[in-house]
Amino acid sequence: MDDLEQSLRAALARVPAPAGLAERILALIGAGPMRKTRWWRTTALRWALAAALLAAMAAGGVIAYQRQQRARGERARRQVMLALRITGARLHAVQAQIVRLDGTRGESR
Repeated sequence: MDDLEQSLRAALARVPAPAGLAERILALIGAGPMRKTRWWRTTALRWALAAALLAAMAAGGVIAYQRQQRARGERARRQVMLALRITGARLHAVQAQIVRLDGTRGESR
């Protein structure tokens, strides 16, 4: 078992890359020399993405709030309309009773 482990370690040992390997690979794929990415570009991109995400979340919150307010307004409008219908029906009943009472008073005079 020791021979097997030693063979595996030897086969899997790190071997440094030959000098100029990166340039040869880039030449093969047709790319120019590797350029370093400037730190401010990636940082600025991250901040821009974070700001865009924050703006999208804020817009979503505003839209949800407006929908909620609209639903409350519609519910209040339905309640007012129901109250007006009930009040109108009661007033109509009272008015009919008054007319009936006035009619009976007029006949007895």
